[in-house]
Amino acid sequence: MKAASKPQTLIEEVPFSTQGIALDLPPESVKDGEHLVILNGLIRGGRITPRPAFTLLNTFTERIMAVGAFKSSSFEYTFVLTPTRLWRLSGSTWTEIKQLYTTGTISTTQGSTTVNGTGTQWLSGPDPVKAGDEITFNGETKVIASVASNTQLTLTAAAEQTYSGAYQIRMFLKGGVTDLFSWVVFRDRLYFVQGIDVVKVWDGGDTYTYEDVLSGQSYSCKYLTTWADRLILLHTKEDGVWQRRRMRWCARATPSGPLDWVGDGSGAVDLMVTQGYITGAKPFAGKLVIYKDDSISLAQETGQVAAPFDIAQSVVNVGCVAPFSLADVGSAHVFAGRDGIYIYDGGAPTLVTKKIDYGMTMLSLALEYCVGAYDPSTRSYWLLAGKTTDPSSKNLALIALDVRTGSWTLHLPWVGFLTSPTYGIDTIGIGPGRLKSYTIDELPGTIDSLPQPIDAAGELHGATALLLAREDGQLYVSDPQALSDYGAGNWNVAVFTKWLNFGLPHVHKTLKRAKARVELFGQPVEMELKVNGVSRTVQLNGDESTVVFDLWMTDYVFKPELYIRYGQFALDKLVFEAEERGWGQ
Repeated sequence: MKAASKPQTLIEEVPFSTQGIALDLPPESVKDGEHLVILNGLIRGGRITPRPAFTLLNTFTERIMAVGAFKSSSFEYTFVLTPTRLWRLSGSTWTEIKQLYTTGTISTTQGSTTVNGTGTQWLSGPDPVKAGDEITFNGETKVIASVASNTQLTLTAAAEQTYSGAYQIRMFLKGGVTDLFSWVVFRDRLYFVQGIDVVKVWDGGDTYTYEDVLSGQSYSCKYLTTWADRLILLHTKEDGVWQRRRMRWCARATPSGPLDWVGDGSGAVDLMVTQGYITGAKPFAGKLVIYKDDSISLAQETGQVAAPFDIAQSVVNVGCVAPFSLADVGSAHVFAGRDGIYIYDGGAPTLVTKKIDYGMTMLSLALEYCVGAYDPSTRSYWLLAGKTTDPSSKNLALIALDVRTGSWTLHLPWVGFLTSPTYGIDTIGIGPGRLKSYTIDELPGTIDSLPQPIDAAGELHGATALLLAREDGQLYVSDPQALSDYGAGNWNVAVFTKWLNFGLPHVHKTLKRAKARVELFGQPVEMELKVNGVSRTVQLNGDESTVVFDLWMTDYVFKPELYIRYGQFALDKLVFEAEERGWGQ
């Protein structure tokens, strides 16, 4: 009789070095068997880690359209921009920063809605007083209904007294709930604009004002950048007319004093080689990279005062279609093109992501609503994508990109922690904050206390943290040391591998064991491995580097599910070992 052959040893590894899909679904909802799926976790640097929790920082009465850190040579503040207001966080105190008009004097008559001015210029200049602004005089505050001239306006409610003397008009920002702000810090001042108002400028004090670019004429723009000691406006609106391919710059700025928009070295240019619109610009390698939605151009200094820049088109048929996705990652720029995320380092743009078929594509066609940001401390970039053409809907996907390795993770964070499939995240940013260092792709898939849509995100001054703003005006701050979990499920991170058949789909196999390489960070961790409904649990106390699960089960195919709870960890990979049993074994 012929001796039975020795069973063949089979090995299959599940690495985390390339890409996966991170969902925010209960485990019973995961039906996919073709992809690596991570619940409530991140793929970062080839390892899976938990996501942080969030705590409430402040509640505003309006939606938040931008949040970030204003860092000058002498102070650091966190700021928030809503459609109508600017706020400053100093220590633990939030203060509203106002734009005020106080020139001249006024006179009112009791019972009348008419206000007459003396020495006033309410309609002059690029930033006139408008309906909706508030006027305060002699203890009364009234809303302005209309402005008839430089010296007369009408109130929505009659004056309560006859008065003559000083006054104060509080001028509000005039954007809406879909108008995102572009902002830059230049010469210790914060400049911000949303394409509705003129460019505003704030020096960190209790009031802000406007930047007079066109010598008293009306203007605005979509995007701001700085380069060659200049403030640069892009995609401008000049005297009521949109110049969507125009770049305008001031003369080379001095350390102090006003910016010069008409003197030698100032100017403007229209980029007309392609029909696309300008969507942003950022410096790179001594040049300015100017992005349109269909091309990329490079500007360099000429050394000539009259014509300071030489601009040449560098790339055609690839451009940045999502203006707020553009980020400087140090060695390159990252942005969203029409078919994915690109890295541009001065040569040909490199497509680093491709479309994924998991009930959706990675990016929708309405990429102008996608937004991204970059964390230089970890060289990690993230992008929110999937928004429709309806401005009231939300982004539905998060792509986290490790710039060092090119690996990325798709997160679909709309089910499980938010109350509607239309909920998602609208705008984002990155920078220093008050908490321990984190990486940019640590956006939580499970935000326990955020049941409403996310409108904005950004940076908190001081140390490092991520800010997320809810649709109802609540602002939350991330805590990387806290764990988000699924409550009743009593687990923090779950990993669903693809179905395992070890290359022998129609042969019985015995799955002997699984090994997981884990790094702990001072806290005990419990790991539970379920395979085809059979569970094995191990406790880790801080000194294990490799965890072994003994399984010894026989079947044709295996579906592993790994649940991790209670502590901070980094999981490198999973390795499964099996034996071929054959039909008669």
